Amino acid sequence: MAELTRILVASDIRGSEDAWRKFINAISLDVFKVDVALLAGGFGVDRNRAQAWVELAAERIADGSIPLCLIPGAGDDPAIDIELTAVGRNPVNVDGRAYPLPGGLTLISDSCRPGLTPVAERLAALESNGGPLVLMTAAPPYNSVTASGSREVAKAIERLRPALSVHGLAGVTGELPDPKRWIGETLALTPGSEADRGGLLGFVVDLVGDGVRLARPFQT
Repeated sequence: MAELTRILVASDIRGSEDAWRKFINAISLDVFKVDVALLAGGFGVDRNRAQAWVELAAERIADGSIPLCLIPGAGDDPAIDIELTAVGRNPVNVDGRAYPLPGGLTLISDSCRPGLTPVAERLAALESNGGPLVLMTAAPPYNSVTASGSREVAKAIERLRPALSVHGLAGVTGELPDPKRWIGETLALTPGSEADRGGLLGFVVDLVGDGVRLARPFQT
């Protein structure tokens, strides 16, 4: 029988101390009984605040029993990147990397910052031969209904066909994307944000093998 992997998903903390602490507490206290946590960009802080946040996270979840995999957002100051990577253990900056997750899954991630190589090609270059894929990007895939999102991310999903894709709100203006939709056989989640009110939005996802069994939203 395939192994079940439970994943905590959130994004777009946007400078909110309350939202960050709620997220870290959910991991350190194992509120949702997860195997791994993902944060899809949108920190909205300067380098000093990023350093303080990472130090808090490292202190609370240093044992690594629940890995926290995070990426900066497309609009985040590049100066925070060194802080997101400074701990070396947990949390882990997985931007531009293929990273092993529990249950034989492979996570591939991209911050969706502009570059010489398009996002879809950057992600395709990270594809691993081992295990089902989980995709994390700081921007959501393009949705023709709302006319928002990234065509490059949509292209990556169509090409890579991950079991699960997780997205931040980078580049979204106007109507917010559907927080939960299917793109082929990929469940695409864009949790959204209530950081302006100190709230935390997210999903708890159960993956079994290369399929999603359950994805339930939460709000704190």
